[in-house]
Amino acid sequence: MLLSPINLTVWRVHVYPFAFCLTSFVSCCSRHVGIRVLFPIDVIEGNEHELQQAFVNLLLNAVEAMPGGGILSITTATAGEMLSLEIKDTGSGMTAERVKKIFEPFNSDKTGGLGLGMPYAKKIIEEHAGQICVETSLGEGTRVSINLPAQKHESESTLAQHNTRR
Repeated sequence: MLLSPINLTVWRVHVYPFAFCLTSFVSCCSRHVGIRVLFPIDVIEGNEHELQQAFVNLLLNAVEAMPGGGILSITTATAGEMLSLEIKDTGSGMTAERVKKIFEPFNSDKTGGLGLGMPYAKKIIEEHAGQICVETSLGEGTRVSINLPAQKHESESTLAQHNTRR
């Protein structure tokens, strides 16, 4: 096994501040990419550090796919017991052959790339009982869809009374 199991310490992750932090990071990395974030305030249970690493990998890939600029969209929705998160870029897209190998370790088409970002992101998502899917069209961009178990919905006033850690 190339990627060893991850020892997860789990706590509440409030999606809004988490996503705001990540998008702030991305906007510092690229001044040529417009960022659109659309999501309700939701809470998931997970390891914030590991999830942050997974999402940084996914967001950086999206930004790097748009060297001349573009739009990076991040949206979430709650579907039953799952939180659906979508990262979409308006980059150049990928070939079907590239997509088939995207989660294989040490497989990169970037100069100097190690090919570990996407496999590690997938591993983290799966360790959180989630799924990740990549859809792409050459010349139209890429959509990465992630589904993670959501906590039962609580009102904003109740959420405000909780600490972010258990």
